[in-house]
Amino acid sequence: MLTYGELNAQASRLAWALLERGVGPGDVVAAMGRNCPELIVAFWASAKIGAVVTGVNYTFTPREMHCQLAHSEAIQPQGFTPQDKMASAMASGASYGMRCPTSGSST
Repeated sequence: MLTYGELNAQASRLAWALLERGVGPGDVVAAMGRNCPELIVAFWASAKIGAVVTGVNYTFTPREMHCQLAHSEAIQPQGFTPQDKMASAMASGASYGMRCPTSGSST
């Protein structure tokens, strides 16, 4: 159980950490995980600094994840190391020239 006070304190700490790493208003950051309090903190922290969160489904394949990250134009904050699965998706998209389907495409 997370109280509002705890949520606000955690979100404020994360908001400052994001700002220190170059995330600012209008930036899109990706958050991946199961439904948990940490995701709520990430959304709240991003809102505090005017950034936007794109929630990445942890069951996505690397290709699906790469497409979401590319289409959302999510940034990688300075000094941030993504989780293994997300890092793999970012690397595979760049390394293998993955193409994402566009809106209305059937592939």
